Amino acid sequence: MVLYDVGCGSGDLESLPFAKWRKLMNRCLLIENSRLLLYGDLQGEPKVCVEIVTYLHQVRGVRCSPEQIVVGTGTYHSLDLLFQPLKKKDVTCMVVEASINDGVKALFEQFRFDSRPLWLESDGLRIEEVYASKAQAVYVTPSHQFPFGVTLSVNKRIKLLNWTRNSKPTSLKMTTTANFVTTVGQFHRCKALTMMDGLFTLASFPKHCVQKYDFF
Repeated sequence: MVLYDVGCGSGDLESLPFAKWRKLMNRCLLIENSRLLLYGDLQGEPKVCVEIVTYLHQVRGVRCSPEQIVVGTGTYHSLDLLFQPLKKKDVTCMVVEASINDGVKALFEQFRFDSRPLWLESDGLRIEEVYASKAQAVYVTPSHQFPFGVTLSVNKRIKLLNWTRNSKPTSLKMTTTANFVTTVGQFHRCKALTMMDGLFTLASFPKHCVQKYDFF
C-alpha cells in the first residue's frame, strides 16, 4: 500500500475540490473579465506577480519585488528564456549536476553550453568541484535534486554563494520543482540567504498549489 506518492508529474486528483474549482472558474469567466482571453503582460500578470512575491516572502523568506518575477509556462520554457541572454553574454562553460532530467539536458545541448558534471554526495553536490571548475555559471537543484531527492545543505549553499561572490560568474541558477516539507523542516532558498545579484530561482508550483490552498 502506498501511503505517500511523491512521484513527479501527477497530482492527488481525489483530493481536488472539483466543484469549488468550477465555481471559481465561473466567477472569473464573466464579460467584464474578457481581457483574460487576450495576451497579457509579457512578464506575467502584475497582480499575479505581487501575490508570488508575498508567497515567496512568507514561505521561503525571499525578498524580491514584482518586477523581478517572470511567469513562464513551465521549467523548460523558463530555462529557454534564461539561456538566451546568457548566450548573448558569452557564457559558454557551465557546471551542472551529473544527473538531470532529459528535458533540461536537451536544452543544454540545444544552446551548446560546455556543461561539466558535478557529482553528488549525501548533502548535495561537491563544492570543491565547483571551485575547481572555473565555470561561468552553475546549475543546481538545491531543494530536491532530481532524480535522487538529495537536499543541498545550508553549509554548502553558503559556500556556493561565497564562490559566486568571489569568482563573479555571470549567473547562478537555482531550480526546484516543488516545496517538500520534511521532518527537518524547510530550508530557505539560496535567494533568501543573500541580496546578491546574478542569482536566479526557477520554481514551478501549480500541482501543490491546487492541493494545498484552501478554496472558498
